[in-house]
Amino acid sequence: MNIRLPGIMNSLRAMAIFVILLISLNSALAQQNFTQVKAAFERYQSGAYYEKVFIHTDREFYLAGELMWFKSYNTDAATNRPSVLSKVTYLELFDANKKSVLQTKIPINGGSGNGSVFLPLSLQSGNYVLRAYTSWMMNFGPDLFFEKKITILNSLSPGGVEPVSALSYDVQFFPEGGNLLANVENKVAFRVTNSGGFGESFRGAVIDERNDTVARFQPLKFGIGNFSFMPAANKKYRAIVYVKGNSQTVSAELPTVRTSGYNLKVITAGPGQVNVKVNSVQNSGPVYLFIHNRQQTKVAEVGVIENGTASFNVDIAKLDEGISHFTIFNSDLRPVAERLYFKRPKRQLAIQATTDKRDYSQRNKVNIGVEAQLNNRPAEADMSVAIYKLDSLSSASGTDFFNYQWLSSELKGNVEQADYYFRESGSEIDQALDNLMLTHGWRRFQWTDVLKGQEPVINHIPEFDGHIITGTIKDRNTGRPASGIMTFLSIPSKRTQIYSSRSDENGKIRFFTKGLQGPGEAVVQTNLMQDSSYVIEISNPFSEALPQTLAGVFKVPGVSYSLLQDHHVNTQVQNVYFANKLRSFKASSVDSTSFYGQPEFIYNLDDFVRFKTTEEVLREYVPAVVIFRQRNNFNVVVDKKTASGPVGSVPLIILDGVPIFDRGNKIMAYDPAKIQRLEVSTKNSFLGDTTFNSIVNFTSFKGNLEGFELDPRDLVIDYEGLQLQREFFSPLYETEVERSSRLPDMRQLLYWSPNVRTDKNGKSSVSFYTSDQSGKYVVVIQGITADGKPGSAAATFEVNNSQGN
Repeated sequence: MNIRLPGIMNSLRAMAIFVILLISLNSALAQQNFTQVKAAFERYQSGAYYEKVFIHTDREFYLAGELMWFKSYNTDAATNRPSVLSKVTYLELFDANKKSVLQTKIPINGGSGNGSVFLPLSLQSGNYVLRAYTSWMMNFGPDLFFEKKITILNSLSPGGVEPVSALSYDVQFFPEGGNLLANVENKVAFRVTNSGGFGESFRGAVIDERNDTVARFQPLKFGIGNFSFMPAANKKYRAIVYVKGNSQTVSAELPTVRTSGYNLKVITAGPGQVNVKVNSVQNSGPVYLFIHNRQQTKVAEVGVIENGTASFNVDIAKLDEGISHFTIFNSDLRPVAERLYFKRPKRQLAIQATTDKRDYSQRNKVNIGVEAQLNNRPAEADMSVAIYKLDSLSSASGTDFFNYQWLSSELKGNVEQADYYFRESGSEIDQALDNLMLTHGWRRFQWTDVLKGQEPVINHIPEFDGHIITGTIKDRNTGRPASGIMTFLSIPSKRTQIYSSRSDENGKIRFFTKGLQGPGEAVVQTNLMQDSSYVIEISNPFSEALPQTLAGVFKVPGVSYSLLQDHHVNTQVQNVYFANKLRSFKASSVDSTSFYGQPEFIYNLDDFVRFKTTEEVLREYVPAVVIFRQRNNFNVVVDKKTASGPVGSVPLIILDGVPIFDRGNKIMAYDPAKIQRLEVSTKNSFLGDTTFNSIVNFTSFKGNLEGFELDPRDLVIDYEGLQLQREFFSPLYETEVERSSRLPDMRQLLYWSPNVRTDKNGKSSVSFYTSDQSGKYVVVIQGITADGKPGSAAATFEVNNSQGN
């Protein structure tokens, strides 16, 4: 037999070239297909904008009857820069049973705002959850809301309330990548928490259907850890957990074992590298690795499943700081596995607080220098400062702005002691941080929406110019939404506050209430002369979702009775002797000009002869207003001067800021002795998309519609606008007379300022006086730069009965 070796070699060479070309072609096609995912993601994110809110409270422990002061920092979730989108922060306080006990709205300007709430004596002792968010954030669910725990002690009744149906322990398992895959090695993370949401120390075992132990595990930190095992196909596994110090045993099922699908492992592959290994059962062909960080694509690569695995090496330098999402797509471009990876950010903003002395006497002036540096250079920063007494009830611990922005705000659920993960890098801390990524993973969007090109459902438009009051208008007879109906919302007062909205096709109404402040009544109505068969409902502006954080079981602090008594007495003394100071609010800076501008005619009725009826008042000395009767009804007309001569127009009649739609019958019956002022405008005035040719505006002495009966079809509700700004009171002891005053000063919160700003040299300062309380005090500072670098600092000083050094 003759063998032609050169011919065979040429054939093999051609075949090899063909295989190489085929592989290259398939790889190119795979890469081309994957660009669809990248393009869809970037298109989706280009239209998405997410906000974060961070709340700095003056303390985290309070007595009922005290004020809680706070500052809201609103930031762009992608850049951490101050957000200019929303002008309102919503803040709520929930008890242990997730019942909202306090709600308020804070005005925001330039990404920050501040306020205070009085903690009423009706609050029971317990742990509470403070939650904050913007209306825009409600579009994306409550997982992104700011939440933190605070403790309130009612010193009149220190016993706490138990949460209803509190779970003893919660046991959860998280296979790496999301799937527990048969016949391959799986890393499984776990988390065991108590009813307060805190991690527990325990021992655990995984057993199969025959009660054979296949794995043992225990937490590394905060009830979190991981173990590895190889599950068999068609078997079920459960875990038995023995909590230390508790005879109770907890059992929990592991996720279902899958006989097909994918999982992934992310491990450190060397300096500056991580390896992503994809395991697959009964699958072959291309797989895709997609990594994104803060709405930006970082890695998009194609691999091929060979012998059940595919591998990717990722250069860590390509990843931004913070949390990156690793997602695996199969050949059908469907996401099949995902996990998080954390790259430690550098603490770029350094804040330092320096006191002018180490020790101070009572009623002594304290000067504190504040310095901010960014990468060792002076930095301008927006900061808030709280200074309070330390004891066994009030600690210096708190939520750190830096930790929150980079970690807690990016993860689902409570992150216990987030500062632990930002200590110097070490094997245990690094492993604990990776365990956290495995157990708290989430994202702000659904891949199905991204790949289908669906945009986020927006039910709440951004409040970029103030609070928006929303509601619906329906047909009174059919209950169906009514579209195209003009509605009005007004606030009875001496200041004219009228807002209008025309309902959309779903009967939705929105009142853009710029400048609405403080509590009061609101009147919502239609023009009953035109639209009288409709009913209006006003929506709750706060989120209906329950908080994610568990307040937990409250335990009365293990402190001496005398310390509790001291706190109680100090609070009561402050409330008694400084009550007026604590109720002092800053003057409103809201523009009080009416929507119709400056009127042509103004009448202060006390300057004229008083008549018995409003009709006589108008006839006698308001020449621009003409009144006549028709079929027992009054008709009011305002003479307007135009280029073609005088023209009569039907005016909008207003009393104490509330429109009166009835031709003038009710206003003519109103007692003129109650009217203080009358304004007449003959110009065209615009309210929303409605034009009024003239205005006749009555203001009573009390500004509260005294004695005027509204139409029963009008909706009258109690409604609170944006919070009025309370002034923080800190007494001065500049003279000997002030220092020797016998008025007791029992303040434990010495100073609070939400508006401390460093200058171009990175410097600022605060000054205040100590109280009659000796002891150790802490200075806590939180802040952020204009380019989104957060930071914090703390310092301490002593106050004693002797002269400071």
